[in-house]
Amino acid sequence: MIRRVKQRTVNEERVPKDITPQVSTLEIIKLNEGENEDDDDDKPLIQLRQKRKAQEMRWDTRLVGVRRIKEYIKELIQERWYEGGAGIEAWSGKEPMALVTMGNVLSILHHERISSNVIDSWGEILKQKYANTHGGKYTMVFSSMCWNLIADHQSGGDPNLRLFVDMRLEDTIDLDWLLFPLNTIVGKKSSGSMGDHWTILKLNIRKGEWHFFNSMIPRKKDGPDVQLNNALMLVEYVTTRLCDVFKRKRPHHPFLKNISSNVVANDCLQQAADSVDCGVIVCFHIEHTIMEKKARKGEFSHISSGNYRAKMVEWFMDPLNVELLVVCLSSQAGTKLGYPFVRRANVWCSPQSVQKQCSFVQKQY
Repeated sequence: MIRRVKQRTVNEERVPKDITPQVSTLEIIKLNEGENEDDDDDKPLIQLRQKRKAQEMRWDTRLVGVRRIKEYIKELIQERWYEGGAGIEAWSGKEPMALVTMGNVLSILHHERISSNVIDSWGEILKQKYANTHGGKYTMVFSSMCWNLIADHQSGGDPNLRLFVDMRLEDTIDLDWLLFPLNTIVGKKSSGSMGDHWTILKLNIRKGEWHFFNSMIPRKKDGPDVQLNNALMLVEYVTTRLCDVFKRKRPHHPFLKNISSNVVANDCLQQAADSVDCGVIVCFHIEHTIMEKKARKGEFSHISSGNYRAKMVEWFMDPLNVELLVVCLSSQAGTKLGYPFVRRANVWCSPQSVQKQCSFVQKQY
């Protein structure tokens, strides 16, 4: 009889005391935030789980971008989508147009057209990533709205609109490169609506050279390049303003001797005929300029586009772009997803990426 009691005691001691019940991630989140089932107004957690399951994304693995992104990024996108759908913020910067929504993120992944706020955000995030490099310090990426503001001014619009561009030009005397993403009208689509196209202008300040990159060069060599003609208006305006700035601040700068209004139309990457990758190629050119790499040539294939789109999504969803660490969930909370999660300012991420910069996290406390 004594032996049986001892054996039973040993068996009980072998049972782990910290066994966590199999609950969903949503339940764990609620428990960590001090909520429980009674706090939900007549909506039991099982109904919420069913609703979340109905909203669960179906990833189209035929798309290269979808196949390339990491699994924890997919989970992060899913969680953010649950919180607010397409309109919820995924990333925001300091510039006026630097804001990316979850709708923008999905458009990037689905090989759709990229909007101006995405390109402005990409320029800012690249400046952050390469802040300690020479290209990051001496390159300025202007807002994609510059061309529109100047075009409106030239056509007799509000003269105060150009002041936004003029103020930025005042701070360019120590820089090497100025980049101007342009979004211009290219004509009517088959549907009857007006189409638009992304190109980019680059100014090498020290050499005084303008370079134009168009991923959809006209097939007829003798035909008019509508995008280049639109860019010339910006070239003329910026050249005139910069000459005034350098004469006042740096009268002996080589810019004043070398500057020319002539524009070199560079042979550059060309998008596929059935794609809308012009915006992605502009983002690609911005990064290559900041990294001080030579512009690539040839075709920008669907695979290249998918790879770069996946990179953009991962960088926009990178938790280290968020400033405040809010809630840390235990590793048990992540067992349902296969790994622990850290929640930072409404953004979900893998803690492995946070651990690489532990000092960054510690500074928030």
